[in-house]
Amino acid sequence: MARPGCRSECGGVQIPYPFGFGNSSCFLDDFEITCNETTNPPKPFLGRGNLELPVDIDLVNGLLQVNHFIAYDCYDKQGTKVHHNEPRINLGSMKSVRFSDSHNKFVAFGCDTLAYLTDKKDTFWTGCVSYCNNMSLVTNGTCSGIGCCETRIPKGVRDFRVELTSFRNHTNCWKFSPCSYALLADSSFSFNASDFLTFKNVTMMPVTLEWAVGNKTCEEAWEEEGFACVDVHSECYKSTNGPGYRCNCSRGYQGNPYLEGGCEGAGSGFLFLCASLSWLYWILSKRRLIKLKEKFFQQNGGLLLQHHISSSSDDGRNDSIMRIYTSEELQRATNDYDDDCIIGQGGFGTVYKGTLSDQRVVAIKKSKIAAKGEIEQFINEVLLLSSINHKNVVKLLGCCLETQVPLLVFEFMSNGTLSHHIHDQGRRDSLSLENRLRIAAEAAEALAYLHSSLSTPIIHRDVKSTNILLDDSYTAKVSDFGTSRLVPFDRNCLTSLVRGTIGYLDPEYFQSGQFTDKSDVYSFGVVLIELLTGEKALSMNKSEEHRSLVKRFISCMNEGRLCEILDGRVRREGSMEQLMAVAELAERCLRLNGDERPTMREVATELQGMRMFTEHPWVGEEIEPLLAEPLLSEPAFYGVGHTTSDGDSSYSGLVPFNITR
Repeated sequence: MARPGCRSECGGVQIPYPFGFGNSSCFLDDFEITCNETTNPPKPFLGRGNLELPVDIDLVNGLLQVNHFIAYDCYDKQGTKVHHNEPRINLGSMKSVRFSDSHNKFVAFGCDTLAYLTDKKDTFWTGCVSYCNNMSLVTNGTCSGIGCCETRIPKGVRDFRVELTSFRNHTNCWKFSPCSYALLADSSFSFNASDFLTFKNVTMMPVTLEWAVGNKTCEEAWEEEGFACVDVHSECYKSTNGPGYRCNCSRGYQGNPYLEGGCEGAGSGFLFLCASLSWLYWILSKRRLIKLKEKFFQQNGGLLLQHHISSSSDDGRNDSIMRIYTSEELQRATNDYDDDCIIGQGGFGTVYKGTLSDQRVVAIKKSKIAAKGEIEQFINEVLLLSSINHKNVVKLLGCCLETQVPLLVFEFMSNGTLSHHIHDQGRRDSLSLENRLRIAAEAAEALAYLHSSLSTPIIHRDVKSTNILLDDSYTAKVSDFGTSRLVPFDRNCLTSLVRGTIGYLDPEYFQSGQFTDKSDVYSFGVVLIELLTGEKALSMNKSEEHRSLVKRFISCMNEGRLCEILDGRVRREGSMEQLMAVAELAERCLRLNGDERPTMREVATELQGMRMFTEHPWVGEEIEPLLAEPLLSEPAFYGVGHTTSDGDSSYSGLVPFNITR
């Protein structure tokens, strides 16, 4: 079968796809056939050369026949050369076609003949000698060296030339053998003694060619576009004569495996065929999947990560060792990433709830795009994040590198996001002022730890209420480090394309593209006013003047209208002095000039003080107003806490130093 819409024959010779005429869409790769319409009947030729195809192409065995010129060397009775032809035969542009070593042989005959076969680069020589001084010794049908000789040819031959010579110029056998003949002959060729005289009328003989698709193995071609075995009932076979592969219809089918729908069922073994085909498909798919996972694992830095993990284990640092999960483990954990397991979606990917084989519940982040940076940098960042051991930072448990985009596995937070508790319908009043200040202080402590307590500081770059999670006991956990960046000691800012969430973006960063730790402070300031007001950072359904929470908050602060924007429960539970202190802290975090903003460590310290004031209101009653006021705004008046090994800060005293406990 030719490709639909393409010519299928020339001069009665059938030309099946992947071969074809004319338009390049009618043939695959370089399998072009030309049809000479000037002859009667028309004749098909291989490529654009002079090798004629006298018979149909054998699609099943990957064979075709062409006619080629023979070599001859003839003398008169005085030993003078009168006719000579040593043709050079080549297959032109058809790089996937070769002379068959199993279906051809090199034959020479004559009673004074020495023949050689070689290629144009002289990479090989082969040949034979044929001699006889009378006809009685010549036997029809044999080529053992008396009157006729033959030898095999190497694999992969695409071109050749024949050289002929003689020992005595046929003077001793001129009457019955005046010529020497040599050719690459099909294995069906049979020598006859009469050929000595009659072969002078023969100019061309058939030779068998083998062909294959491309230069890759079945497994390699399977993974790439353009795989030629397109029919679902086709199988792939490696070429036995040089590189490439061929396709055949599966057992029980016949037709053209290079065309979709080209293989049709034939016979009664349909069920057996289906089972066999399914098994073969499963095996090939499994093999392909294994190779693909190995490719992704290496591409995503798996070998480098394994080396780091091994080094950490050798050094005895087992507490910080993360785990490398297989893709099958995470598929089972999420029921093959069922939509019912989705617990969060955003611009950078989807987060699934999963249950591992040890019944541990985790959150699995599946990113939409892969980072294009250096593999080593990615691995170093993953290792650093996995080593963070702070009670207010979501723990990175491990990763999977067998997928196109690495999957990250985190501890699961059962109470969702802070945004859910302060914005969602029916939840807006669920958090008391005391809990809001505690959550703010815990989140600030986590960010301060990332900024200043690690050997290599980390800037989060996407601080927002949806990235602050709450565990079973409503403890705050900072999450989603998808856009985070490590900050080298010799740099105090990062220059990059603007990333983040509208409504939380630092205006200074938006204008300059330079992100610093003070950019995180600005975003945290937005979270603070979310906690105070219960409003979203950006509300597109509101009027333009009320759309941005930051603009509305700053306006209310400047005009002394803070009460107007506060959440109802917050206003009921807090004193005006206390709420004003929190609002002023948020206002300082939101200043346009980053140098005028406090550090996250200063923010965390002030919020801890405000928490203690909420928990112990008697402080405000027993301390003189002059000393009590700094308790809300000046962190320098409070006892300095100590930092534990996990980064948690505990404060030994939260009253002015000049007060005796």
